Amino acid sequence: MIVPDSTIIPSPTELNPPPLPHEQPNGTHHSGGIISLSTDNTSIMSKELSEFLETNMQVPKDVLENGVSPDTITTSLLNVYMETPFTPVYDLAKENLVCIEGHSELLERLVWAVCDEGEGVLASRPCDLRFIKSMGERCKVTTLLVNFDRVDPFSIQAVKLFENEASKAQANGVRPRALILSQPHSPPGRYEPFSLELSDRRFYTRDILVEYMMLCQKLGMHLVVDETRAMTTYSPDDVSNPTPFTSVLNIEKDGIIEPDLCHVVHAVGKV
Repeated sequence: MIVPDSTIIPSPTELNPPPLPHEQPNGTHHSGGIISLSTDNTSIMSKELSEFLETNMQVPKDVLENGVSPDTITTSLLNVYMETPFTPVYDLAKENLVCIEGHSELLERLVWAVCDEGEGVLASRPCDLRFIKSMGERCKVTTLLVNFDRVDPFSIQAVKLFENEASKAQANGVRPRALILSQPHSPPGRYEPFSLELSDRRFYTRDILVEYMMLCQKLGMHLVVDETRAMTTYSPDDVSNPTPFTSVLNIEKDGIIEPDLCHVVHAVGKV
């Protein structure tokens, strides 16, 4: 179970969330308790993360010095992102990657790069209030939050809600310039009446991702897909035929969206 962060904007349909049971401490000796994921700390996977980084990345001491380009890190990351679960249809090159000291800062810089002051960024509820605040205060953009109400957030109807919100923004003089998705969705939220049925829909299907790409192409928007948790997902035992993860890197862009309008965000700390 996930213990929500106090800075998360709740789903508009979650009027009376159920009380949380007693929380057990984190660690390897509490397998029957609740693991708190209210922060981004991945201490329960520290051993696995350390082994992954040691196997896949080479970090010489010169990259720790001021003014030195992290060329070696970029090369190592290319090796990671060319493999599963991303498996891009186009070969990635160094010029396709931008390394920033922090996941949130990368998202913020992306928004700053693709948006002018006063333009709009579409995102769904629930969302991280900290990121919304930084976009508004420093990037000077308008956040356009989409309420799903009783619409399945992983359906074609949800794509239509994004389009409706973009149309309303344009009517009010705000140009929607970017659309942000999390794949898988984070934070999870609780969408009625789907809350008991979402365990097999936490990933967007390939077809729905294509619909979002086509919408962004149609409206001239940038699609920013946060795939930070792509490598920390698993199939639960109680779900048959769960929707598999599909990276937007793995989708052919020809006839769907200009590649320059499609961006992926990832954080090594979440591998």
